[in-house]
Amino acid sequence: MTDAKIQRTASGYIPLLYVAFYLSFFVITCTPVVANGQLLQNSPPPKIATFHENKGITKAMEAGDVTSLGLILKSDLPPFTRIYARAAYYRTLFDLKRSSLYARRCLNGRLGNSVMDDDPAIITLCGELLAGNYSIQGDVRDWAAAALETRRKVTPVVEKLLGPVKFEIAGLGNTDFDKFTNFPGSYAASSQHEVILERVTPPDFFTKRIVNSNHKVDHYADARIPYIVKININGSEKDVVLDSGSSMSLFRVAVAQRLGIVINPTPYIQNIDVVTSNPRSPAQEAKSENEAHLGLIKKMTLEGMGKVIHLENVPVAVGGHVDILGMNVLTKMDSILLTERHLVLNVANRPNSCDEPLRIASKSMGAYLLVLRYHIDGVMRNVMLDTGDNSYLSGTGSAHVSAVAKDYTATTIYDLAGLDKTRYFKQGTTFGVGKLARHLKIRVYPDEHVTYGYVLGASALRDFNVYINFKRRVACLEPLAKTL
Repeated sequence: MTDAKIQRTASGYIPLLYVAFYLSFFVITCTPVVANGQLLQNSPPPKIATFHENKGITKAMEAGDVTSLGLILKSDLPPFTRIYARAAYYRTLFDLKRSSLYARRCLNGRLGNSVMDDDPAIITLCGELLAGNYSIQGDVRDWAAAALETRRKVTPVVEKLLGPVKFEIAGLGNTDFDKFTNFPGSYAASSQHEVILERVTPPDFFTKRIVNSNHKVDHYADARIPYIVKININGSEKDVVLDSGSSMSLFRVAVAQRLGIVINPTPYIQNIDVVTSNPRSPAQEAKSENEAHLGLIKKMTLEGMGKVIHLENVPVAVGGHVDILGMNVLTKMDSILLTERHLVLNVANRPNSCDEPLRIASKSMGAYLLVLRYHIDGVMRNVMLDTGDNSYLSGTGSAHVSAVAKDYTATTIYDLAGLDKTRYFKQGTTFGVGKLARHLKIRVYPDEHVTYGYVLGASALRDFNVYINFKRRVACLEPLAKTL
């Protein structure tokens, strides 16, 4: 699922709100308090302040742009900002240990006594990034603890600068972090055996999950066949969508209850159907599922070819309308190999040519996507891997288009995010170089305003295998020989 889709689901969007926080700019709005038609002069109007960071660090991290982060680090930066840039740089290279060292150093920095010395913006972002690193590692307890620590440290400084104020500190708008500090800590796979999961595809997977009950819809223009594997949860077998575009695994409420998944009563994600530039109509929103809870799977088993991997205390999101196996499980493996028919966990034989650094595009609080490098129209570009999308290759509003489109085609997509009315235009694109180049007519969705330009879906697996080594932090697309 793409990052735009992450905004509409509980797949991995741990931050409830992401409001960029810059010290150099703030806006205060005041609203008078009225009771019984009379203005209450003894109650000061509430203030709302918004801050922003203006060096491009956060934007580059969200795009998985290691090159831009490297250039930023070569520029003249204030001390705290440089530390934050280093934390973002190593996060993007999936070196979470070094990233956390820098983020912690920044968060531990002393806030000064004057306005010029105070830097709550960068320290807040460092705290978020530290919390996000814990989130990527599946450690809910320390994610919540780092978020609480950051908010408690920064709040009095902001109030000192502006007086009593209501403000959004980036992803720290969630007021219930203290409800998650009792979760088990980080979990790990029981063994590193090579396990092969076979792909299965029930033909009625989507038709059984139509959420729009008020309108009879017999056909969707782009109903896509997902990549499904079988796993075992608390002793029961379950079909789940393998979704590399989801940083958190996700289960429907009824399924979670049936499988014995422990559900935290406090919602940690609200408004799953976030209003975007191309919003869904009210009739298309799954209104009863606009909140997701954090759940805990006591025992998860991944089994194939007579070998088994066990995981315990796996955090998952509970909500939405599709059951998803996300990256928080896959990253517990040393490596994975994704083919058209199999998911191989802890790969025994590494492809010979795979030496590209693993990159991720991530939000500060932990939602992230895998980034692969490949030639598009003769230029090496970042491509997001999204097995929750069964297209081959598609473009977003950030794609490098050859010409401005004059005509658009409207379409209704029913995918993992549900119903979505959107538009696209087609563009000829060459994917790869030389004898292995694929000449494609891809769809470009101009209203998907995200930081990356291209999305590689599950259909591309007929021409490529994908190898990712989380331990060595390398990844690559392995082209398959063309058949004549």
